[in-house]
Amino acid sequence: MEAKSAKNDEGRSRPELKPGREKFLLIALLVIAILIRLFALRADNYQRLDWSAALLTDEGFYAHNARNVVLFGIARTDDFNNMLVSPILHGIQVLVFWLIGPGMLQARLISVCSSLVGLGAFWLALRKAFGARIALTGALFLALDHINALYNRMALMDTPAAALACIAFLLFVVASEKSDEFPKQSKRWMVLAGVVLGLMMVTRNLGVYLIFAPLAGMYVKGDWRRQLPWIAGWAGVVIFYALFWYMPNRAELGPMNHYYRVNQVQPHSFRHLLENIQHAF
Repeated sequence: MEAKSAKNDEGRSRPELKPGREKFLLIALLVIAILIRLFALRADNYQRLDWSAALLTDEGFYAHNARNVVLFGIARTDDFNNMLVSPILHGIQVLVFWLIGPGMLQARLISVCSSLVGLGAFWLALRKAFGARIALTGALFLALDHINALYNRMALMDTPAAALACIAFLLFVVASEKSDEFPKQSKRWMVLAGVVLGLMMVTRNLGVYLIFAPLAGMYVKGDWRRQLPWIAGWAGVVIFYALFWYMPNRAELGPMNHYYRVNQVQPHSFRHLLENIQHAF
């Protein structure tokens, strides 16, 4: 099997990676990524990973209801119910805790596995769209970036949501590949990509900002009709979530979301805005 060739910026032909070499590099990268995520997984997170020590308590908060279900047979034992904020993650945590016991190590393993699934989807999407070299480079950055790797070791909502985003990206690429030759199949894949993106937004509400990336791509490409199935997919999930989850639980979700938005995100003065920017960096 001959290796594919790509052109660099100067237009000259550049050979792609040979299958054997690509396979070796992928296996090596995967082994390193797994070791980084599993080594001393019970240890406390890096204290300067965030601007405050909130991450130390957030892990316990986000696994609270799932542990209640397994230990006491009831999810609600007090006034904090994070399962309302991220119901999909809560369901996964309950299943994992039932299978291998409740604990932060088990909760962190969810993030570790999610990060590896996301890494595989990200690599495959880049492989289909841009070839082996770019795919391997992208996977290298995603797997070994120290901030991403540290978050992949924590029982937070971010890593499962990022994995769903990578899967949505892969489905979007597959749909784009089939758009000309198999338009009906392309629409189905595009709807599925939108559904997965909607599930990502439900898992981590801040993921709503991600929709601006494909929307910008649609604007540049100027082909809106092909993207309508994708928009319908994520909009359907969001509407379903709003009607059958948010509205029945809005009495609890409203104050929680208000606190996150007003107290943690929204600046109350110019100085507060500068502090937010400093914290981001």
